[in-house]
Amino acid sequence: MHHLNVRVAWHDNRWDGAVCRAPSSNSFCIDLDRIRAERDDVGEDGIAGRAFAELDVRQLPPCKAEAGAFMNEREWWREVDHPYQAIEKAKSTHGHLRRTRIKVPPYSTFAVPFLWMLRSSQERIDRSLPQPLPPDEESPFNSAWVFSRERQEALCELFFGRPTTIGVLAERLQVRHHTAVGLVDRLAVRGLVARRRTPRDRRGVLVELTPNGRTVLRRLARQSIAELEVEGPALVAVLRRLTRSRHRKGDMSTPRTSDDAIAPSGRPRRRSAR
Repeated sequence: MHHLNVRVAWHDNRWDGAVCRAPSSNSFCIDLDRIRAERDDVGEDGIAGRAFAELDVRQLPPCKAEAGAFMNEREWWREVDHPYQAIEKAKSTHGHLRRTRIKVPPYSTFAVPFLWMLRSSQERIDRSLPQPLPPDEESPFNSAWVFSRERQEALCELFFGRPTTIGVLAERLQVRHHTAVGLVDRLAVRGLVARRRTPRDRRGVLVELTPNGRTVLRRLARQSIAELEVEGPALVAVLRRLTRSRHRKGDMSTPRTSDDAIAPSGRPRRRSAR
């Protein structure tokens, strides 16, 4: 099991794999650029409370791309267009791509490691590895993202794969290398992780969860879900009070986020939220 922090759009019924009970009253999810641009209040109110699994892909709300259904009990389908396929300058590399239908298993969502996909992050990532990843290609248009398919795939395999290195752990946790070493030392003493040499470079060390570590992580995940179920209504009430306060003061500004305006990943990754 692997721990990920994934941004999700706010939902008024526990992200249960269904459209919100009152979509047009949900003012929190429009903080996200994509939802603000694509939301259809009238259309979504007409399918309020219906499960994603029951809807045609054309009826799905825009939060389908923002983990709005990660606690889905039932399998559903989503269609994805690669953001580069319509760009004329990328026609030779991505113009052949077509809309792709993807099955979403129960309790799953999509995740893209945006920080890892930034070109500005690549030198730091390569320094943390026993061997560098495949080189990037020059993008035919102005972009902050890694362009080559080979490097994108290698980054995703490294980010979502297991086991990992001390350097990668330090990068993910945003701590210094010696801090990550100390953390792994303490986990190893407790039998929660194990070290082994990398097959490509015997000087490199990989870290992976032990069976006992996976058991502990599953227990922690269940506790976190239980806490969300208990504390969720209180959090909703607080957020609603804050929103009403902002409306009374006339402050309608919202922080903007850079979604995947030109998102890097060619193949969205599904990751279990169990």
